[in-house]
Amino acid sequence: MERVIRGVEEMNSLAEELAEDLAGGDLVLLYGELGAGKTTLVKALARVLGVKEEVTSPTFNIVAEYEAVGQAGIDKLVHVDLYRLAGGAAAGDYIVKEALEQAQNKDRLTVIEWADRLGEAAPVNAKKLYLKHGLKENERVVEIE
Repeated sequence: MERVIRGVEEMNSLAEELAEDLAGGDLVLLYGELGAGKTTLVKALARVLGVKEEVTSPTFNIVAEYEAVGQAGIDKLVHVDLYRLAGGAAAGDYIVKEALEQAQNKDRLTVIEWADRLGEAAPVNAKKLYLKHGLKENERVVEIE
């Protein structure tokens, strides 16, 4: 399914729809170029899940965890950002390995930005979203696999 997103409000709506199909133990992989809306989508998901803290991209920490209260079964949002890890290094990074191992825990939803940097280590059972710039300035195209 492909969807054109025109602004933050439509990204929020997409996050609400996605959250309806997500449960604790799910893993969401986000693919896309710089500025395509990956972090905006994570922030929108956090809002839907009742995260009270400000969500920022954990580029230097790689992983950030937030308490969630909005959806039954998801008590924690785990946000992973692989931007600063080179292609092959992401899959071998200790913190990334730990986040992937814990992703199946039923109390959490794990979302990984720059998932392409996982290479063949990307779990096949994850929900995959591909984000790219649209034709207009504030337009994004999201393909959900």
